Amino acid sequence: MDKKQTGFTLLELMVTLTIAGILMAVAMPSYRDFTMNNRLTTATNDFVTTLALARSEAIKRSEGITICSSDDMATCTATAWNEGWIVLVTSSSEILRVHEPIEPAITITNAATNTSIEYRPTGFLNGGTANTFDLCDNRTGETGRQIVISGTGRPTNITPYPVCA
Repeated sequence: MDKKQTGFTLLELMVTLTIAGILMAVAMPSYRDFTMNNRLTTATNDFVTTLALARSEAIKRSEGITICSSDDMATCTATAWNEGWIVLVTSSSEILRVHEPIEPAITITNAATNTSIEYRPTGFLNGGTANTFDLCDNRTGETGRQIVISGTGRPTNITPYPVCA
């Protein structure tokens, strides 16, 4: 009995690698957009979750709750929101939640340039005026997200939102 050698020829291997290379070249841009969309969605959801927590804590505790930007995760530092933020009881400065900095490619900007938001014991925003936050990454077009907080304190996520240039 002869043992027949089985395997790939060099030509078959080169054709397979060429086809794999073409497929990767086509798939990579889609995968990049998919990944960036997920990162932006995660940052948006984290911020909306923080707003919901602050609002519910203000109502539950019957006292003011503040969300502020913080780069040291211990005090309000009036830095960019993407550097991180904290949730604290306004009267005692007791920290309820800390959020670390988000993905470096994502920015969070506030039209009113507020570095803090305060919820009153009623769950309404202190001042009663609506507030908006734009979340963008390094892409342009309709890839951004916008969080609108009504005067009643309820956050709404608008996506996609053409705020990113």
